Amino acid sequence: MNNGIRYILASAVLLAAALCTDGYRASAQESSALSLGTVVRDPVRAAKGGAGTASVSDVAYASMRNAAAVPYYDGTLDAGVGYQAWRASDMQNLSLAGSWNINGKFGLTASFGYGLGSSYDIFGDDGRSIGSFTPSAIQAGVGFGWKFLPWLSAGVNVRYLGETLAQGHGYGAVSSDIFLMSKTGAFTVALGVSSLGSAVSSESGESFSQPASLALAAGYLKEFAPEHSIELLLDADYYLYGGAAAAFGAEYSWRDMLSARAGYHYGYRSVIPSYASAGLGLKLFGVSLDFAYLFAPSDSPLKNTMTVGLGYSF
Repeated sequence: MNNGIRYILASAVLLAAALCTDGYRASAQESSALSLGTVVRDPVRAAKGGAGTASVSDVAYASMRNAAAVPYYDGTLDAGVGYQAWRASDMQNLSLAGSWNINGKFGLTASFGYGLGSSYDIFGDDGRSIGSFTPSAIQAGVGFGWKFLPWLSAGVNVRYLGETLAQGHGYGAVSSDIFLMSKTGAFTVALGVSSLGSAVSSESGESFSQPASLALAAGYLKEFAPEHSIELLLDADYYLYGGAAAAFGAEYSWRDMLSARAGYHYGYRSVIPSYASAGLGLKLFGVSLDFAYLFAPSDSPLKNTMTVGLGYSF
């Protein structure tokens, strides 16, 4: 490994360490802000319990997690548009994302997401209704991946997150992901930091950290017959405020045309609680239609959440 690569890796590690120690080591009881950045909008990944950070078969939404996966993608372009009905606050999420693999060496990613909550009435001091308000959320980001060795890549995402929960009261911040990823044969592994960003202040001046985490992920993708393939994925996150999460997902594909997916996400003091998931996918002539459904307890904010997406790749 030449001195230039050593310098890049060392700089990335030092930057991550500096960010992690500057305002992120909060107690487990501290609330987090802008957790919308951790919501899985990708219908493929959502069907697999949210696992997929180390996947190289589905990279359309890589700008929302791991841009280092894009240079390993077998194709050139992977893009998608999605709709998500989120039960927590009847939030309706729309998303658009895409990734471009440049000669198996570099990767470019971009995404945009917009969400609308349920409208509520606004009342004046006299108790009369003076109108209504609809909460909203937005995120937009870009990313870059670089495979600087045949078996090792690095990726960085930068995105803006913003929420407006009441009339005249909104806030936003910049968030980022930094990952290293390796692929050897059918196995992949990724290590990095996710959702790093500046703290958010409330109207009262109280400060809240974003749900930054140390992330480790692994994947196994194998074609065991000309018409069959299976992918197994495992994600683990340790949140710097003290929580943790783990996700396991599996996918079976026939002729790269029909796919069945399932997974489980376990959240311990996590911004995303535990749930199980399942989904299906259909792909013809590069056009894909994917669906995911989340199963959660009746009191969970994730119960009955569903995600559907239309994609195109070549």
